[in-house]
Amino acid sequence: MTQKKYIFTPSLSFICLLASLSLMQTACVGSRSDPLSSTEEESGSDSDSDSDSDSDSDSDSDSDSDSDADGDSDSDSDGDSDSDTDTDEIVLQNGRDGYDGCEDTYLWMDEKQTHGADQELSVQGYHCAACIDQRSLIRFDLSGFDDADKVDEATLSLYSIAQPRPGDAEINVHRISRSWNEEEANWYEASDGVDWSDEGGDYEGAFAAFQTTDDIEVWNKVDVTDYVRDAIEDPDSNFGLLFFMEVTMITVEYASSEHETKENRPKLTLKMK
Repeated sequence: MTQKKYIFTPSLSFICLLASLSLMQTACVGSRSDPLSSTEEESGSDSDSDSDSDSDSDSDSDSDSDSDADGDSDSDSDGDSDSDTDTDEIVLQNGRDGYDGCEDTYLWMDEKQTHGADQELSVQGYHCAACIDQRSLIRFDLSGFDDADKVDEATLSLYSIAQPRPGDAEINVHRISRSWNEEEANWYEASDGVDWSDEGGDYEGAFAAFQTTDDIEVWNKVDVTDYVRDAIEDPDSNFGLLFFMEVTMITVEYASSEHETKENRPKLTLKMK
């Protein structure tokens, strides 16, 4: 008996079915691999972000550290500079840095009126019987200093505010030889009930002098280094200074320690070693 052979010939629909299954399988494999790839990308992104954040943090920290270091350095440098300036030069002037140790007044010839509260110090020469002699007194408290050798130079400065009788003149500087009271001193008395030994004040011979001109609103200065050193060494002998002119017709007015403009008040500048 002869056997028949059957040949299987797939139909078009069957072939389409196989193709669809193959595509579905490929899609499934792709979908399984994508999440892993996405996760790795996200992980890498997070890692980069963390790294950048750490880098920025380190940078900020370094910047802050540098800033602090610079700040400390500037502060120390400025502090040392100010300290050196304060040590090298000291200015004593009422109303400045808490100082209030300057006392002053002026004496009007043949008059008992006091001038300790006036805003000016008047100096006028006596050249004839009809003229009025005016002398100014000033004293600085130096009790805060205890080593005279540290004073390299001392300068007294008076600010000219008016010249009722203008002109050039020499003003002599004398050491006062007895105590006096700013609010009570007058031509006859050093204080209430205590007369001067000589009318017009008790003082020694002139040890210095300075020139005044007809200019106003200028500083007249005189070196008083020896006086300051002696006053520091022997505080009990610090009775201050007296200013007056020899025979002349000139009158000069200086700002006193009570003057309304603090910057114009008498000042004693000490340059320290």
